[in-house]
Amino acid sequence: MKNKIDIKKIIRALNPITIGYSIKELSNIKLDKKTKHVAKKISIPPEIIDVEKNINLDHISDNLKPYIEYFVDTLEANYDSDMLSIMYNNLNSLIIFEKDSQYANKKHLEGTYNGRRNSIIIFNNNIGITLYHELLHMSSTIFKNGVIYTGFHQRTYFGKNEDIGKGLNEGYTELLTQRLFSNEDDRIGYYFERFVASYVEELVGEDKMASLFFKGNLKGLIEELTAYNSEENVIFFIKCLDYFCRNWRDKSCHKNNDTAITYCQYFIFDSYLKHLKNKYDNNLITDDELDNEINDLYEDLCFEITGFEPFELNYEAVLDEIDKLFGDNYNKKMVSN
Repeated sequence: MKNKIDIKKIIRALNPITIGYSIKELSNIKLDKKTKHVAKKISIPPEIIDVEKNINLDHISDNLKPYIEYFVDTLEANYDSDMLSIMYNNLNSLIIFEKDSQYANKKHLEGTYNGRRNSIIIFNNNIGITLYHELLHMSSTIFKNGVIYTGFHQRTYFGKNEDIGKGLNEGYTELLTQRLFSNEDDRIGYYFERFVASYVEELVGEDKMASLFFKGNLKGLIEELTAYNSEENVIFFIKCLDYFCRNWRDKSCHKNNDTAITYCQYFIFDSYLKHLKNKYDNNLITDDELDNEINDLYEDLCFEITGFEPFELNYEAVLDEIDKLFGDNYNKKMVSN
């Protein structure tokens, strides 16, 4: 049996007090007063000039060449060649190592890409889908002047180390890996990060998201997301996902991981609802379609990650919140199981 839920109560989850409490709970991440500092350090990646599109794979072992060729063919079939400048630039100097490693087993590593050396290590014969994931990192990485731009992940190596975007970058990379190279819907790698990245893609648009990723342009992505939230909230959301990505196996970080998950889900709910409001205000969706979209969003967000607290929206209401977004004409009802 389905229950009617007052949409006004769901909007209560967006109350700034609730989100502010989440920020305070993340004391170990130490971001409360640093988001503006982080924003100033995020830079636009350098442009690739004089791209050489003639690919030479003579330095790649014979057993790996078919995978590289398939990878290139797939990207060229799905994206404009102008978006793939970094891939062309890096391929001819790419080094791939195959290693057996007990250390990799303990760390649950299947492969890794080093952007400074432009090299991939594939552990324990994980050729195939893992290699494609790492090749996507290669295809979106520029290293210049001590800064490495890898898709939506930006790091500095000299002076004070700055590091932001790993979680979102891994999630989106895995999203593309599965979309382009795999039909394995049950792959669990970066499950939560991939879920979050899929909603960010909904906000930004599939083509725009891919273009920013293949240019290593985290700054451009942040600017896109400020259409739905403040720059401070966007950066804190990205850093929360980073925290979870790095610490989800660490039991000592369990409480902070729970709060990081919650903040990411609140951010998605808040931003996506504003996205729906834009569509609704421009008569791009009907009341019924809006109901369905909000219902799907709610159900997507209310899931459990193994080992963590189930996410639950806060239903205690400030009942006029929905009116601020959608006005009195909207039905204000949704259906949920």
